[in-house]
Amino acid sequence: MKSKDLVFKLLKELKDHNIDAYLIGGSSRDYLLNKRFVDIDICSKGTPLMNLLAMENYEVVNKDGNFYGVLKFLIEGYDVEITSLRKEGPYIKKRRPSYVEFIDNLEIDSLRRDFTINALYIDYLGNVYDFHNGLYDLKEGIIRMIGDPFVRINEDALRILRAIRLSEKLKFKLDEELEKVILNNYELIYSLNI
Repeated sequence: MKSKDLVFKLLKELKDHNIDAYLIGGSSRDYLLNKRFVDIDICSKGTPLMNLLAMENYEVVNKDGNFYGVLKFLIEGYDVEITSLRKEGPYIKKRRPSYVEFIDNLEIDSLRRDFTINALYIDYLGNVYDFHNGLYDLKEGIIRMIGDPFVRINEDALRILRAIRLSEKLKFKLDEELEKVILNNYELIYSLNI
């Protein structure tokens, strides 16, 4: 089965369990760019337990992300990640939030995401929810940070590397403000323990 077909099958299955779920992140971006994708990222208004029960017919490969509301499945050869919508607390050591709170609001969830083009939510009917002009940036080929780039990079220094990698992968240009912040704060990457 093609990843696009599997995505909408899974979104519909979650909906059948009264859980609103959405294709998100690199998966929704690549879907909208009509690019092939093998990792499937889904976000859900369900709690981790609700998501687990709804997906009980599939092989769970990792439940260790429960603190962040992340469940990983292997479904028809695809890595599928289902994450509960969340709001995050202040970041620790420029990498991870101190706490998460599960929510059911897409717009609030979108504020924790990194780039506008990775915050495009697609439901089981194909409707796109865009709170940060990500569709415009996708069309124009721009990598733009959600929120203040300086604040966001200081929260999580890995975003510097992600921005550069994504720019190279997609052949998109960095937003001027983001590029300036990266050039002035590149030394933050030395704080990463990766």
